Amino acid sequence: MAIAVLADIHANLYAIEAVPAGIGKRDVERSICPGLWSVLSPFPMGSAQLSARENIGTMKE
Repeated sequence: MAIAVLADIHANLYAIEAVPAGIGKRDVERSICPGLWSVLSPFPMGSAQLSARENIGTMKE
């Protein structure tokens, strides 16, 4: 199983928006973000909405 790991995103919405296109070019079955997704960032809601829409899993501490 191929897994895409998105690390240290810090809610950089512009970078996150590019992820689905990049993942789509590979045989990735699951995407996860181990943390630092939307805390203290310029686009917390947009980042959270995109992660839900694209089914990017997150890990809890």
